[in-house]
Amino acid sequence: MFKKKEVEKLKALFMLLDEPNEKVYEGICESIAFYGVEVNPLLQDFLDNTFDPLVQDRVRVLIHRIHLDSLYSELNNWITLDSKNILKGYIILTKFICPDLDEDKILKDLLRLEKEIWLELNSNLTGPEEIKVINKILFETYDFTPTVINQIQPDEIALNKLLDSHSGSQKALSVFYAGMSQRLGLPLYMANLHGVMALAYVDNADEKKLLKDRPVLFYVNPVAKGSIFTRKDVKYYFKENHMDDRAENYQPCDNIYLLQSIGEEIALSYNLNMDYKKEAEFRSLLKLLY
Repeated sequence: MFKKKEVEKLKALFMLLDEPNEKVYEGICESIAFYGVEVNPLLQDFLDNTFDPLVQDRVRVLIHRIHLDSLYSELNNWITLDSKNILKGYIILTKFICPDLDEDKILKDLLRLEKEIWLELNSNLTGPEEIKVINKILFETYDFTPTVINQIQPDEIALNKLLDSHSGSQKALSVFYAGMSQRLGLPLYMANLHGVMALAYVDNADEKKLLKDRPVLFYVNPVAKGSIFTRKDVKYYFKENHMDDRAENYQPCDNIYLLQSIGEEIALSYNLNMDYKKEAEFRSLLKLLY
């Protein structure tokens, strides 16, 4: 919350947004943007009450600029400090699609689902049994399903849409499934299976080993209601589809790679919908992951 003097200062700056000198105008924008996304509601209120077309356009651009700057900062912090929380990264990308995202609602929905699954888990369950519990809650109780359409809209990939409609793209469903599993302590990560969106359940006996060096006990396909398959099944798939059968194809990948995957799908959705400006902005944000 801003103090009264800060609000007065900001409102005075807003009144200068019709400044004709570009350098002076840019300085005014920087002074406003310094306050971060917290200033956007004040800017929106100012926008709703001004009738100058130039100022309206400038305020819209400034709100968008501040929003993007905030996403860059959040994603950079996630990469540096919080990449073990894949759903937090997913929320950041969703904020690009939905600038007015209600993050608190998402977190409450995730916590509710987590508690329901946790109540049916116990330390005596095997890995496949743990997966069966997750599948029961997500696919039987809540009927989460992949979207079956040829051209996916960006909001079909957004986490809030998935949680509200229990339906989303195949990659969205897979990232969500991995995230819920990891929140519950299950070692489930994206598998490097070219052409197949699957997750690897890794052996966590030696947590000092790098993730890629930990043995994969089995694989899970969230798109097929959490079905389980083995390395032998993967080997057969590679052979039938004349694909390279290399050791690295079986390795689990970290959450940054997983977020790259859903990020590329979001970028592609903007491209297919011919929203090239949004695609360019989003790909610029996505560069932080590479």
